[in-house]
Amino acid sequence: MKKQASLTLETEQREPPVERLLPKPQSDGLSTVLALIQRVAVDPCADVEKLERMIAMYERLKAKEAELAIQRSEGPDPKEARRHQDRQEQVRSIRSRNRKASKGHL
Repeated sequence: MKKQASLTLETEQREPPVERLLPKPQSDGLSTVLALIQRVAVDPCADVEKLERMIAMYERLKAKEAELAIQRSEGPDPKEARRHQDRQEQVRSIRSRNRKASKGHL
């Protein structure tokens, strides 16, 4: 019995757990999700629906990052920049009117 327990202990020490074989998640979202997918994929008890949802999330994140990379490479849209500037001016004007109105009521 001691020999069997010793063999089991030796085997466990030689064979690292699956977690140590998988890469550690990195700081960005894509690699974190991908590492999570890898961990779930090797788990024999993993829920297939959950794995499919994670893959869909990974695909959405990947598409969003690609979209953001394109936007960064193209620079800001001049029309959008102008609309933003106009909105900021409107906000300043409204705040100024509200300050003047509140001073008159006090």
